[in-house]
Amino acid sequence: DDLTINGEGSLILDSVIHGIVCKDDMIIAGGTYEITAAEDGINTNDSLVITSGTLTVNAG
Repeated sequence: DDLTINGEGSLILDSVIHGIVCKDDMIIAGGTYEITAAEDGINTNDSLVITSGTLTVNAG
């Protein structure tokens, strides 16, 4: 399934495996994201499109 995340808010993730997982296409449009993950910070099967926003990803 596709996943779209948008808005002016913020999201802080700390994961022992993957931060965000999407089975198909993922779109990030705005917002502030801090992702810490042991494996993948962002894992998609298809595409990742970032139109705006601030991302900080620390992953193993």
